[in-house]
Amino acid sequence: MRSASAASTWTAQSRRYYARLGDAYYNTLAECLIGLFKTEVINQIGHWKLMRKVESETLKWVDRYNNSHILGSIGDIPPAEAEEAFYANLNKLDMVA
Repeated sequence: MRSASAASTWTAQSRRYYARLGDAYYNTLAECLIGLFKTEVINQIGHWKLMRKVESETLKWVDRYNNSHILGSIGDIPPAEAEEAFYANLNKLDMVA
């Protein structure tokens, strides 16, 4: 089992393991996100009578998570903003090359 300090260390080497499909770390990250979704949406709102209501709330949560949720691990910005900056930087590098 990894210690808390070792788990919080984010190196280029560990990134490869987090992104590998089927890896234990990949599954852990997916399970954490699903747990967050269940806590914030499924368990808070209560009983679901219609599937389209679940779908609607899921889409709202995903949109809010991607566009409003501030993540410290990517510089205290939302994921959508980080993605936009990534591709803008990538385009600049293409123009230089």
